[in-house]
Amino acid sequence: MTSSKVQLQLGCHNHSCNVSVAVRLHGLPGSSPANNMTDFRLDCVNQTQCTLNLNLIARDAWYYLRLVNQRNATERVQMTLYGDDCLSITNSSYFTPTSSCQPPISELERSDSFQSSLTSLFEYIGDDSPHSDLVLVTNGTRRVASFEIRKLIDIGSTLSVTISNVGTLYDSSAETDSETIACLMKDLPLNPVDGACPSDRRLVINATRSEATVYVPYPEYGTWYITLGCPNCSQQLIELDISLRPCVDAQCGRYGTCGVYQSGDIAFGICRCVAGYRGYGCTDATLARPDWIELLGTCLLTISNGAFLPAIIVALIRRHFILAFMFLFNMFFSTMYHACDEDLYKYCMFDYSTLQISDFYASYVSFWATLTALTQVRTKWRDLLYVVGTMIILVAVIIDLHSMWGFLATTLFAAVLMAISWVVVSVRRKRCFPERRQWLLTILPGVLLAAVGLVLYTAVETDENYAYVHSVWHVLMASAIVVVMPPREVVEKDFSEQGTELPSVSSDDRPLVLD
Repeated sequence: MTSSKVQLQLGCHNHSCNVSVAVRLHGLPGSSPANNMTDFRLDCVNQTQCTLNLNLIARDAWYYLRLVNQRNATERVQMTLYGDDCLSITNSSYFTPTSSCQPPISELERSDSFQSSLTSLFEYIGDDSPHSDLVLVTNGTRRVASFEIRKLIDIGSTLSVTISNVGTLYDSSAETDSETIACLMKDLPLNPVDGACPSDRRLVINATRSEATVYVPYPEYGTWYITLGCPNCSQQLIELDISLRPCVDAQCGRYGTCGVYQSGDIAFGICRCVAGYRGYGCTDATLARPDWIELLGTCLLTISNGAFLPAIIVALIRRHFILAFMFLFNMFFSTMYHACDEDLYKYCMFDYSTLQISDFYASYVSFWATLTALTQVRTKWRDLLYVVGTMIILVAVIIDLHSMWGFLATTLFAAVLMAISWVVVSVRRKRCFPERRQWLLTILPGVLLAAVGLVLYTAVETDENYAYVHSVWHVLMASAIVVVMPPREVVEKDFSEQGTELPSVSSDDRPLVLD
């Protein structure tokens, strides 16, 4: 099979030409040399006749020509097209391949997968081999097969073509000196043997290499051809595997996950790489991080939640059982969430969305509960505030998990209640509350620890330092809770049976509480 060629001749009458011609497949070519939207170009200057050779002409396709006059005067140009021995011109002015140059083309049968998007298989159906998926290639002949890539539907996947050596028709063992070559091209079937096939679309198998594969990410829509040839064998059975799948065979290796995304009417597969890996299939390790660093990050994010253990113990000692349970809830789900949120080393006790919601919810509730515990009101009102705050935070998390407005609103409300209660207690006692010693030993250190943690969380934390900064955030917030933990409450004795009014409670450990 010889590649089809067309020769374009330009001629001017009785004077030299000053025109340029540009040719483009499937579209109008650019008007200037700087425009790269041109497949062939010729500047015919100061010549009476110019010739442009159009090599590798595509099948069943339109070529568009643009003639540009470089003079201000009218230019008369004669244009003539000539086909080579492999092309014949019909009465309708179409070039068609001749049978002597072009072998028969088999159209592959297509089957789409209904279980996986962007997935299709192409099967070779022929009567020249004992099995439908095998192609018989003999010396001096070519096998050509075609298949269609559909617009919008298929262009977001990856085209995979694999040829493997099965053996000869009458012997299961392959010929030791045989070599089978295949060429994958769009719009035209190229001879795989004569060197015209691009290297990235050429597949070669022989006695030492029984299989070859080529991938084409996001293939252009149109007609594609696979041509097989065997220049030095008597006959060879080749298994042909052509498919469309997202990513690289619907996988991205150990350092990536394959996902299908939608953009307008186009669905496309893409690999989400981890651990610093890059590339279409997450195989570029130029900026990759060692596995031990990934393991270290997972350990830091999970073990750092152990900083809540002192807060839980102090809460139990001081009989703040609701706080202790909330801190335990926060520690557990934060640990499980970060164990599941990592890329390489991960363990998911529940599904990811459940762990994520639980972690965010527990963190927000811990803030609310700590501030509410510092509010100087009676226990029954404090318990009510616990319930009201947790319900409001739950609704806010369900509405928008990543929004900070619900968390900020409830936290600000608890801080305002706490400040009002402190002012009222200070007025009743006629001295400042909390006292200077409490400010210096608990309030200010706790606020400082929380402020540093918030600055790290909002301004310093990035994807690169996430494991380290976020682990420090865990420790700082847990430490702030321990420092500001309120003292043990004085038991309120019920005198209602004796008809005695319940007295106000006052001590050095617990100030006056508000009714």
